[in-house]
Amino acid sequence: MEIVIKKALYWPDGRTRRCSDNQVVEHTREQKSLMLQALLDTYNEDHKLFGDDAYEFKDILHFQSIGEGIMWYKHFNFTTKTKDGIEDLFFAEVKEERDNELVANTFCKIESNENGHCYGCINNGTMDMKHPDKADAYSGGHLDVHMPFGGGRRRPNTWTGSKEDVAAEEARLRYIYGVK
Repeated sequence: MEIVIKKALYWPDGRTRRCSDNQVVEHTREQKSLMLQALLDTYNEDHKLFGDDAYEFKDILHFQSIGEGIMWYKHFNFTTKTKDGIEDLFFAEVKEERDNELVANTFCKIESNENGHCYGCINNGTMDMKHPDKADAYSGGHLDVHMPFGGGRRRPNTWTGSKEDVAAEEARLRYIYGVK
């Protein structure tokens, strides 16, 4: 039983198996950043922007998932920069296909004063998200609906990976398996 408990707590290399919300958020942010960088690379190629003129990904400002019936969309605002230090604001809408493939519906540079209306972002708490002024420039967010089950808001995971957390988890597992 000792082996079962140790395998539940640790990876073979000795790292703890559970992670904090901060680690999950950072990993998710990194994955989204990589996706946006790939889309930005395609944008640069399509617009023949190379060298000093090419945009480089800087930072994600806002993100919102939008569920409309069986369709899921993801809206992003992010900043870019060029080698010359010029920063621009971009909007991207990515649609999640049935096979979990992500398809970019919209990917465009926008001005900071653009503010197209999007129920999906407003109703789910991302009021500062900037959208293109033309409503037909993006597909999601035109229906006045809310995220199911409260938008996935949940109690934060307080796991930090500290010795105290590992000891508490080990005690919980020992109690469950009836091991002293």
